[in-house]
Amino acid sequence: MQCKKNLGFPFRLGIGLSSSDERSRYYAEHALMESNRYGRNDAFYMEEEGKLIGPLSQNLKLVKNYNNEKAIDFAKTQGIHENNILKLISLYELAPEKALNAQTVAELLGITSRSASRILAKLLALNLIRPGKEEGDSSEEKKKLRHGRPALHFHFVKESFEETFLPKKILKFLSAVFRMQSFYFLPCCCIITAKYKE
Repeated sequence: MQCKKNLGFPFRLGIGLSSSDERSRYYAEHALMESNRYGRNDAFYMEEEGKLIGPLSQNLKLVKNYNNEKAIDFAKTQGIHENNILKLISLYELAPEKALNAQTVAELLGITSRSASRILAKLLALNLIRPGKEEGDSSEEKKKLRHGRPALHFHFVKESFEETFLPKKILKFLSAVFRMQSFYFLPCCCIITAKYKE
């Protein structure tokens, strides 16, 4: 993202996209609140149907769907912030085989490693993730370079995770979307709201 490289001051950016000025402004303000919550120089984007995408500077852009009632209810009963659950669901949808550890989850969610460890412990106790090995190379040389305790790695438990968080309609929709080759969306209005901190 060019803003991150070129601006010499801290900033937060929210982008909203809708067919009306009023809704665009609402989505932009909601995206800006998420950008403030994230706490780093970055941008978030919100569009129709309650989908929030970001941070935009990351290679892996998480899409939070606020219409997922199963996830919102789960977050309330388990005492986990709904934003964190929605981001983990998005991560699952984008990369279901990705190995997780407290550090990577903390970076993706914009929380501390300690908070990420607590979330992972709850998900493990509920059989939504399982212990596993780190992705990629596990050579002896790589192990020698690490210091301290080895990081625990986890993987999603596909059946449990989907049953707990993804409505059957969404699963059917996702499989249909991945079969599509292209689709078009023509926005009528876009409003960008930004805030910088001194």
